[in-house]
Amino acid sequence: MKTPIYDFLQNYINSNTLRLHMPGHKGKNIADISYAMDITEINGADSLFDSSGIIEESEKNAAKLFKTVRTCYSAGGSTLCIQAMLAMMKREKRNVIAIRNVHRSFLSACVLLGLEPDWIYPKYTAGILSGQIPMDILEDKLKRTENSCVYLTSPDYLGKTADIKEISKLCRKYNAVLLVDNAHGAHTAFTGTHPIALGADMCC
Repeated sequence: MKTPIYDFLQNYINSNTLRLHMPGHKGKNIADISYAMDITEINGADSLFDSSGIIEESEKNAAKLFKTVRTCYSAGGSTLCIQAMLAMMKREKRNVIAIRNVHRSFLSACVLLGLEPDWIYPKYTAGILSGQIPMDILEDKLKRTENSCVYLTSPDYLGKTADIKEISKLCRKYNAVLLVDNAHGAHTAFTGTHPIALGADMCC
């Protein structure tokens, strides 16, 4: 697989270009740490907000890796991904069903977007961060909620993964969209257990 961003950075370093751009991006070593690849918006470096060069090419490579229709890099971590997914759901006027052990970024996104999620509490066994999603309650809510989407975190904060395959089947049965906060599980693309591989519609 090609590595357009890395190749650009390596070529830039090797060119020994005098860095007269943004302060703080001089490429110097500090405390035995090399910042040679730390650059700012320069010609050829593309833009995370409107990619059309090396970032766009890299995103296409990532889409092949994750087997998605499209993969976009976030300019604001998983928080921006969560905001983007929920903004798309609001545009589609979908009702949000959410598992309650969400990250606070989900809560703030709901406040910003004026969304009122319908909560499902996991069946907790050890603390309040990790638990089993009750499938009967989820199906009951899907039956009673038109034009819905389901939002969950997997892996959760203790590493427990949800049964994405079965949940995605339920979502398809009721024409719901499945969104997954996968902030702790990007590596699962290499194990065949990534949410997209298991049937999720969108994930961060």
